[in-house]
Amino acid sequence: MGVQGAKPPPGVWGGCPPNTIPTPFLARKGAGGWSKEFLSTLLGTMQTEDMAEDIISMHDIGVIFEVTDALGVDRESISVPLGKEDPGTVRRLSDGEVEIVVPASVPIEEWAATLKAEMEKLGFEPVEEE
Repeated sequence: MGVQGAKPPPGVWGGCPPNTIPTPFLARKGAGGWSKEFLSTLLGTMQTEDMAEDIISMHDIGVIFEVTDALGVDRESISVPLGKEDPGTVRRLSDGEVEIVVPASVPIEEWAATLKAEMEKLGFEPVEEE
């Protein structure tokens, strides 16, 4: 969670231009990515936990691909925006791609049945595995 008015340790910014990340902070990124504390300091009042919940995860993509693969949909013909938005939508775009917007308030596992039904309304049918 962000802390309003949070400041990095003394001397860390060291005269860096505004809107840049100083080298000492770049070194803090480990194998697990940026720490919540670092992101909170860097982003100020933004809520890093809320941000993570509003962005699709690799797990979300995996569930989407389970559904679309079972329907024989080419992964290159799918567009999935990074932001989640209620109520979640599935629609065919003018270029033929299928846009899948993941809902923010429904777990992806629960929404998978809705995704399948919406894809079937667009004309996709289950494929036989070889």
